[in-house]
This record gives sequence, C-alpha cells and structure tokens, in this order.
Amino acid sequence: MGGVSKKKLADALRANHGIITATANALNVSRQTIHNKLNADPKLREIQEEARFGIVDIAESKFIENIQAGNEKSIIYALQTLGRSRGYGARIIVSDQSTLDEAIENATDQELLDKLAEKNRKIKDAAK
Repeated sequence: MGGVSKKKLADALRANHGIITATANALNVSRQTIHNKLNADPKLREIQEEARFGIVDIAESKFIENIQAGNEKSIIYALQTLGRSRGYGARIIVSDQSTLDEAIENATDQELLDKLAEKNRKIKDAAK
C-alpha cells in the first residue's frame, strides 16, 4: 500500500471516524487504495466499522441531550420510534377506516402483488 502500514491505516481510520475519504487524504493515498486494503483485511474492516459506530454513539448522545433540553422535534421522533410499543407510533388509516394491517391481511395474494407492481411503476416514473 505504498508505504502505509496496517497500524498506520488502523490509526488513521480511528482518527477519521472510519470515513474513507478523510482517511485516504490523511495518508495521501486514493480512496480505492483504502477500499482495497479494507476488502483484503477483515481486521481493518472491523476497525473501520467500530470507528463508524462511534459516530452513531456521538449522535445518540446529542439526541438524548436534545430530548433533555426539551427539543420538541427530538421528543416527537423518540416517541414515534422508541415509544411505538407504548402507542406513540403513527398509524396509517386506509379509506375503509380499517388499519393498514387489517387491509393487508384481508387482501388476496394477487391483490397485494398488483398493488406492489403499481407502486413500483410509480416509483420508477418518479425517478425519471
């Protein structure tokens, strides 16, 4: 890897939170070089993933701080995701006033396949 040792790469991955571009820039090598090394060495890949998880830990800490500070958006998000089991998740109501789960349960396999095909067509059309 052009003089970059495994230890040096591991240290750079940690210092740059596992971000490939930042790591490559710090070591003055290409992103592809980093990718090749990560693909060839499961231990380095693990180090990169652990460093990325550290970013999630930081984000979760800030999220909790926002909740504790009374940030309404953070509170709502926490309730809608983490509070689902307590009834805070949004429910989707379909036109016949049954829940989405009931509508799916009562539909035939062919009706579900047709609906999926229709939605896929709409997604593809929107992407054009």
